[in-house]
Amino acid sequence: MRYYVPMVLRRQLNYIVEAQNEDEARQAAIQRFDAGAIPDECGNEWEEIERVGAIEPVKDEQPCK
Repeated sequence: MRYYVPMVLRRQLNYIVEAQNEDEARQAAIQRFDAGAIPDECGNEWEEIERVGAIEPVKDEQPCK
């Protein structure tokens, strides 16, 4: 049987941005993230499972949620 298992993750992504101050840097990084930009590799990225959502059986006619 197939199951739909939603995973909620926490992770750290790193962006290197040009800015005049920390507030501008924060906004620039948020804009890059919102635009789907690939993060810059800085060597300290991480990811962990925060929680697992409600597990449901998958029916053949059920599209991916």
